[in-house]
Amino acid sequence: MTMQVEYSQEIGSPPKRNISDWDLNDKYLRLKKKSIRKLITLPPKYLGNLDKGIEEAIFRANQEVFNEFQGVPIAMGKKTLLQNVGTTIDDHAFIQFYVDLECVVFCPKVDKKVKAVVNKIGETYVNCLICDRINATIFKRSTEKNAKKSESVEDISMENSLNSLSIGDNILIKIKNIQYETDNIFITATKKIEKMKFFTKILRVNSLNFRNFSSPYSSAVALNNFKNHLNEQLNGIKKAGTFKNERVIITKQGSRIKVAGNQKEILNFCANNYLGLSSHPEVINAGKEALEKYGSGLSSVRFICGTQDIHKNLEKQISEFHGREDTILYASCFDANAGIFECLLTSEDAIISDELNHASIIDGIRLSKAKRYRYKHKNTSDLELQLQEVVKNGARFKMIVTDGVFSMDGNVAPLKEICDLADKYECLVYIDECHATGFFGATGRGTEEYLNIPREKIHIINSTLGKALGGAAGGYTTGCKEIVDILRQRSRPYLFSNTLPPAVVAGASKALELITKDTSLPNKVAENTARFRGKMEALGFTISGDNHAISPVMLGDAKLASDFADLMLNEGIYVIGFSYPVVPKGKARIRVQISASHSFEDIDECVAAFEKIGKQLKAI
Repeated sequence: MTMQVEYSQEIGSPPKRNISDWDLNDKYLRLKKKSIRKLITLPPKYLGNLDKGIEEAIFRANQEVFNEFQGVPIAMGKKTLLQNVGTTIDDHAFIQFYVDLECVVFCPKVDKKVKAVVNKIGETYVNCLICDRINATIFKRSTEKNAKKSESVEDISMENSLNSLSIGDNILIKIKNIQYETDNIFITATKKIEKMKFFTKILRVNSLNFRNFSSPYSSAVALNNFKNHLNEQLNGIKKAGTFKNERVIITKQGSRIKVAGNQKEILNFCANNYLGLSSHPEVINAGKEALEKYGSGLSSVRFICGTQDIHKNLEKQISEFHGREDTILYASCFDANAGIFECLLTSEDAIISDELNHASIIDGIRLSKAKRYRYKHKNTSDLELQLQEVVKNGARFKMIVTDGVFSMDGNVAPLKEICDLADKYECLVYIDECHATGFFGATGRGTEEYLNIPREKIHIINSTLGKALGGAAGGYTTGCKEIVDILRQRSRPYLFSNTLPPAVVAGASKALELITKDTSLPNKVAENTARFRGKMEALGFTISGDNHAISPVMLGDAKLASDFADLMLNEGIYVIGFSYPVVPKGKARIRVQISASHSFEDIDECVAAFEKIGKQLKAI
């Protein structure tokens, strides 16, 4: 029987086996690029997938392939079928064709050094992989007594080198012998081994998963491949200009700080330290006293043995501050947002969320089985359309979810209109007040106070202790007793996270006490904000937001924002530029954050620097 199929085509390279994945100039990889015309014989099952058949025929580490390629094929480039004809062998039909191949071939030679990675260590041997593909074995010295007598100083030194190796070490070995088996090649290496301290990556290829590769494959190699995969992602982030470098502060957080590598004191206009309480002496002293009295931590979750009287007192303080029935503390507001939706709502319910809500809200909603709807940012007309759809689909409970203040733009949610729609469509209202609690509104009660919204209209408030209220850590949910009680029973971040450390609790408690007794701090934030915004707009800058301490200076161009921020630091002003994908394209800005700890002189110095750099870069 004869089958005949004639055509000529190019077949794409297999994923992650491209020639470009390998460094052909590295002499210790022993790689060569070769072009070869090969006769391929395959069973009929490969008629619909010749590419797979070629791979299985080529990627074999046996003597036949080795002799044909003068080495072991590691990767293929372009493959061109020249002729494809059927044939029979022992009355069985086969596909047989010629193909032109571009290959990377590993070409080992006896007495030559080659790079390898340790993937297995036994009592009598060290095993490693060459090119992520070929097994090499280094045998240790004999353990017999008569063998020990003949050991040289060099043998003992080499034995110590072998014993010092660990899984994943990158090494140079010298090839002593090459042995062929049916589907593999084993290389025996001499004991002359060099550990490569400064060589961090053997291969440029991400991951190779060769068929017919039956030898042990170490998890160390998997880690090496995974690190390469992560490095590709990191390089992509750097190329996009969104890699986040961390400046190291060597002083307390405050309006004036010092950073590592710069002895000059700089003005800080990018912290969430809205009230300047992060380093307030009374807050610090409260933390010290709690540390002495209550210890460093509880080593427990709340419901086992992690609740102290100071935790209950802080929860009571927060409830009274917001005018709610009860409060539950979390390790962070991210945890509070992650732990609320999945235990309050089910697949029978619906969440309607602003499209620009904080990432923690988005992640928390994803964990819930409730049906999810998004409305356009601050667009109550679109919100109503979504609510109509929710009603049409028969949701049991409906919850509108929004930030009170949106952190990237400093704009305020239209809570009055949202609450009106909640009344109309019988919805619960949830707000995240992280960028409002403690400093926004006449007495720092947040967005509902700023917009004069009755408390009964807002059913759930999530907020943080890590910004205005001491700046350390912690978050909370406050609302009716029933909501808080069910969260204590079911909220996973609460049930499975250590309780807040006593010093953090005491610091936040003192911060709340200071704000409650004296409203001058929130007033100072408002005065500083008005001064900064007014002077900047008078210079011709566009300031986004709604009279909030977050005062984005809109520049539009990403490079301009980055260069502007760098030059501001030279002037002693610490601000950060934001651009796509953190903000929409064409909306690059420098986000300035105003604090009560800033003096009018600080504000004026910052504005003067903006004026100087703005004119220098022709931004105004």
